[in-house]
Amino acid sequence: MTGFKSMAVALAVGIYTVTAGFSGASATIIDANWFSNATTVVNVIDPPGPNGPERLRLQGGFNSGFVEGTVMLGSVDDWTISATIRTDGQFDIPTEYVRIFIDDFTMGSHVAEFLNTPSATSYFFSHSITGDQFNYRFEFFSPEIREDAHLIVGRGTVASPMPEPGTLAIVGFGLIGLSMVRRRRALR
Repeated sequence: MTGFKSMAVALAVGIYTVTAGFSGASATIIDANWFSNATTVVNVIDPPGPNGPERLRLQGGFNSGFVEGTVMLGSVDDWTISATIRTDGQFDIPTEYVRIFIDDFTMGSHVAEFLNTPSATSYFFSHSITGDQFNYRFEFFSPEIREDAHLIVGRGTVASPMPEPGTLAIVGFGLIGLSMVRRRRALR
Protein backbone atom coordinates (compact mmCIF):
# COMPACT_ATOMS: atom_id res chain seq x y z
CA MET A 1 0.00 0.00 0.00
CA THR A 2 2.94 2.35 0.65
CA GLY A 3 4.08 2.10 -2.99
CA PHE A 4 0.58 2.86 -4.21
CA LYS A 5 0.40 5.96 -1.97
CA SER A 6 3.80 7.13 -3.22
CA MET A 7 2.71 6.68 -6.81
CA ALA A 8 -0.57 8.51 -6.16
CA VAL A 9 1.27 11.42 -4.52
CA ALA A 10 3.79 11.59 -7.37
CA LEU A 11 0.96 11.50 -9.91
CA ALA A 12 -0.86 14.31 -8.09
CA VAL A 13 2.33 16.39 -7.93
CA GLY A 14 2.99 15.73 -11.61
CA ILE A 15 -0.54 16.71 -12.67
CA TYR A 16 -0.37 19.84 -10.48
CA THR A 17 3.00 20.76 -11.95
CA VAL A 18 1.74 20.41 -15.51
CA THR A 19 -1.52 22.29 -14.92
CA ALA A 20 0.25 25.04 -12.95
CA GLY A 21 2.60 25.40 -15.88
CA PHE A 22 -0.32 25.94 -18.26
CA SER A 23 -2.49 28.18 -16.10
CA GLY A 24 0.16 30.18 -14.25
CA ALA A 25 2.51 30.79 -17.14
CA SER A 26 2.73 34.38 -18.24
CA ALA A 27 5.24 36.40 -20.17
CA THR A 28 6.52 39.77 -19.03
CA ILE A 29 5.85 42.37 -21.73
CA ILE A 30 7.29 45.89 -21.59
CA ASP A 31 6.64 48.76 -24.01
CA ALA A 32 9.94 49.86 -25.56
CA ASN A 33 8.72 53.50 -25.77
CA TRP A 34 11.15 54.63 -28.47
CA PHE A 35 10.52 58.34 -27.92
CA SER A 36 10.10 58.35 -24.13
CA ASN A 37 13.37 56.45 -23.68
CA ALA A 38 15.29 58.42 -26.31
CA THR A 39 18.49 60.20 -25.32
CA THR A 40 19.09 61.70 -28.78
CA VAL A 41 16.62 62.50 -31.57
CA VAL A 42 17.79 64.02 -34.86
CA ASN A 43 15.28 64.72 -37.68
CA VAL A 44 12.93 61.93 -36.52
CA ILE A 45 9.37 62.47 -35.30
CA ASP A 46 6.67 60.52 -33.51
CA PRO A 47 3.84 60.87 -36.05
CA PRO A 48 0.22 60.98 -34.90
CA GLY A 49 -1.81 58.00 -35.94
CA PRO A 50 -4.47 55.46 -34.97
CA ASN A 51 -1.95 53.20 -33.19
CA GLY A 52 -1.01 55.89 -30.67
CA PRO A 53 2.37 57.36 -29.81
CA GLU A 54 5.85 55.87 -29.66
CA ARG A 55 6.34 55.33 -33.37
CA LEU A 56 9.25 56.63 -35.46
CA ARG A 57 9.39 58.32 -38.86
CA LEU A 58 11.92 60.51 -40.65
CA GLN A 59 10.78 64.12 -40.41
CA GLY A 60 9.66 65.86 -43.60
CA GLY A 61 12.27 68.07 -45.24
CA PHE A 62 15.16 65.79 -44.28
CA ASN A 63 16.96 62.92 -46.00
CA SER A 64 18.44 61.35 -42.87
CA GLY A 65 18.05 61.18 -39.12
CA PHE A 66 18.30 58.92 -36.13
CA VAL A 67 16.95 58.26 -32.67
CA GLU A 68 18.78 56.42 -29.91
CA GLY A 69 18.14 55.60 -26.29
CA THR A 70 18.06 52.97 -23.55
CA VAL A 71 15.25 50.70 -22.38
CA MET A 72 15.45 49.50 -18.77
CA LEU A 73 13.90 46.05 -18.27
CA GLY A 74 13.89 45.66 -14.50
CA SER A 75 15.47 42.21 -14.28
CA VAL A 76 18.19 40.18 -15.94
CA ASP A 77 16.47 37.72 -18.25
CA ASP A 78 16.29 36.55 -21.85
CA TRP A 79 14.25 39.12 -23.79
CA THR A 80 12.87 39.45 -27.29
CA ILE A 81 12.63 42.95 -28.75
CA SER A 82 10.03 43.35 -31.50
CA ALA A 83 8.37 45.99 -33.65
CA THR A 84 6.55 46.27 -36.95
CA ILE A 85 8.02 48.37 -39.74
CA ARG A 86 5.52 49.65 -42.30
CA THR A 87 6.34 50.96 -45.77
CA ASP A 88 4.39 53.88 -47.19
CA GLY A 89 1.07 52.98 -48.78
CA GLN A 90 1.58 55.01 -51.97
CA PHE A 91 5.30 55.31 -52.55
CA ASP A 92 7.77 52.57 -53.48
CA ILE A 93 11.26 53.88 -52.62
CA PRO A 94 13.74 50.98 -52.73
CA THR A 95 16.71 53.15 -51.72
CA GLU A 96 15.04 54.37 -48.51
CA TYR A 97 15.87 52.38 -45.39
CA VAL A 98 15.80 52.21 -41.64
CA ARG A 99 18.69 50.40 -39.91
CA ILE A 100 18.20 49.05 -36.41
CA PHE A 101 21.12 48.79 -34.01
CA ILE A 102 20.84 47.05 -30.63
CA ASP A 103 23.65 47.65 -28.08
CA ASP A 104 26.41 48.14 -30.71
CA PHE A 105 26.29 51.32 -32.76
CA THR A 106 29.41 50.77 -34.87
CA MET A 107 29.00 51.02 -38.61
CA GLY A 108 27.99 47.78 -40.23
CA SER A 109 26.76 46.16 -37.01
CA HIS A 110 23.05 46.80 -37.44
CA VAL A 111 20.84 43.84 -36.54
CA ALA A 112 18.25 44.62 -39.22
CA GLU A 113 17.62 46.84 -42.24
CA PHE A 114 14.24 47.46 -43.83
CA LEU A 115 13.65 49.06 -47.23
CA ASN A 116 10.64 51.17 -48.23
CA THR A 117 9.51 48.69 -50.87
CA PRO A 118 7.07 47.40 -51.97
CA SER A 119 4.44 49.96 -50.98
CA ALA A 120 1.88 49.06 -48.29
CA THR A 121 4.01 46.26 -46.79
CA SER A 122 4.50 45.46 -43.10
CA TYR A 123 7.70 43.83 -41.90
CA PHE A 124 8.27 42.28 -38.47
CA PHE A 125 11.47 42.97 -36.54
CA SER A 126 12.60 40.64 -33.74
CA HIS A 127 15.90 40.46 -31.86
CA SER A 128 16.90 38.51 -28.72
CA ILE A 129 19.08 39.80 -25.89
CA THR A 130 20.04 38.77 -22.36
CA GLY A 131 20.28 41.40 -19.64
CA ASP A 132 18.32 44.02 -17.75
CA GLN A 133 18.57 46.82 -20.34
CA PHE A 134 19.50 47.51 -23.95
CA ASN A 135 20.55 50.46 -26.06
CA TYR A 136 18.93 51.07 -29.42
CA ARG A 137 19.51 53.26 -32.44
CA PHE A 138 17.28 53.65 -35.51
CA GLU A 139 18.98 55.27 -38.50
CA PHE A 140 16.79 56.58 -41.32
CA PHE A 141 17.75 57.52 -44.87
CA SER A 142 15.58 58.53 -47.82
CA PRO A 143 16.10 60.28 -51.16
CA GLU A 144 12.57 61.67 -50.67
CA ILE A 145 11.91 64.62 -48.33
CA ARG A 146 8.11 64.24 -48.17
CA GLU A 147 7.24 63.12 -44.64
CA ASP A 148 4.26 61.02 -45.73
CA ALA A 149 6.52 58.94 -48.02
CA HIS A 150 8.74 57.57 -45.25
CA LEU A 151 8.89 54.23 -43.45
CA ILE A 152 7.27 54.02 -40.01
CA VAL A 153 8.76 51.98 -37.17
CA GLY A 154 5.82 50.90 -35.04
CA ARG A 155 5.52 50.67 -31.27
CA GLY A 156 8.09 48.34 -29.79
CA THR A 157 7.67 45.67 -27.15
CA VAL A 158 10.15 43.64 -25.15
CA ALA A 159 9.01 40.26 -23.82
CA SER A 160 10.52 37.58 -21.61
CA PRO A 161 9.51 34.01 -22.46
CA MET A 162 6.89 32.00 -20.62
CA PRO A 163 7.98 28.89 -18.74
CA GLU A 164 7.61 25.97 -21.12
CA PRO A 165 4.75 23.65 -20.17
CA GLY A 166 6.62 20.79 -21.84
CA THR A 167 9.52 21.19 -19.40
CA LEU A 168 7.11 21.20 -16.47
CA ALA A 169 5.43 18.06 -17.82
CA ILE A 170 8.80 16.27 -18.00
CA VAL A 171 9.42 17.12 -14.34
CA GLY A 172 5.99 15.79 -13.38
CA PHE A 173 6.41 12.56 -15.31
CA GLY A 174 9.91 12.16 -13.87
CA LEU A 175 8.39 12.21 -10.39
CA ILE A 176 5.90 9.55 -11.44
CA GLY A 177 8.74 7.41 -12.82
CA LEU A 178 10.74 7.74 -9.59
CA SER A 179 7.70 6.68 -7.64
CA MET A 180 7.24 3.60 -9.83
CA VAL A 181 10.90 2.60 -9.42
CA ARG A 182 10.58 3.02 -5.68
CA ARG A 183 7.42 0.88 -5.67
CA ARG A 184 9.14 -1.93 -7.62
CA ARG A 185 12.04 -1.93 -5.21
CA ALA A 186 9.64 -2.12 -2.27
CA LEU A 187 7.87 -5.14 -3.81
CA ARG A 188 11.12 -7.13 -4.23
